[in-house]
Amino acid sequence: MTVLFENERQAGKTRKAVVAAVVWAVGWFYWAMVMAHVFGALPGSEAVGASGSRPGLAALMFLVGIAPFVGLLFYSRIYLIRIERAQDVVTLTTLGVFSPRVYQVPQSAIVATKTQTDDRNNTGAGKPVWITLRVAGRRLPFVADLQAERADMAAITALAA
Repeated sequence: MTVLFENERQAGKTRKAVVAAVVWAVGWFYWAMVMAHVFGALPGSEAVGASGSRPGLAALMFLVGIAPFVGLLFYSRIYLIRIERAQDVVTLTTLGVFSPRVYQVPQSAIVATKTQTDDRNNTGAGKPVWITLRVAGRRLPFVADLQAERADMAAITALAA
């Protein structure tokens, strides 16, 4: 097996962001429940409030808390930490929520690769930031961050050829 891409260092940082998002979501969920209980949005609470306004506030607080966590769940499913190639099979390892997730796909299933560049100065010569790999049958592409320890851009781009 030939390792084309490896990104364990960035994976550790992203895992910390997932843990922070869980803490954020739990905190906001707790705060929403306290507000709902105090201001009468829950059944059995003794406070009398305007109907609809307090439950709406509690729901909004819940959504503010859960949105970053849900976003990072999607991101952890597409964020590549390792790409290996052996003959006609490409092994893609993603961050996963709790542990890395391994996908083995035939090389012919990789339909496109695209390099995204950072062109803040509009010079047209931006620095490559990440590569997306589109696999047949998947709705979202995989994302390979080019701040990795090992990244063979030419070999990754050639996977879709």
